[in-house]
Amino acid sequence: MELAPAVAALPPDGTSFSVFVGREQIALPEADVLLLRAADPTLEATFEADPLFQGLPVVQRKDHIWTGEDLWSSFRSPSVLTIPYALEHLEPELEGIGLGG
Repeated sequence: MELAPAVAALPPDGTSFSVFVGREQIALPEADVLLLRAADPTLEATFEADPLFQGLPVVQRKDHIWTGEDLWSSFRSPSVLTIPYALEHLEPELEGIGLGG
């Protein structure tokens, strides 16, 4: 798994490994699979209703996964404990998406 090149080129936000992707940059993360986390879970519906978000090929293929705080945190702080947790919880999610089909 690797970042989309356009996302990898964005500067880090200065406090962590993550980058801020604004609404005007929503088309940047074109990838086979898109993992997302909204700071507020109620924002997921806002994103899903946004025509720009709906226009992303990865979203149209239904190859995107909304992660919860626990799964997202396991990516942010990989360790001997969090990596198995992430794999255990991500695998069923990956099996449930279309992956282009």
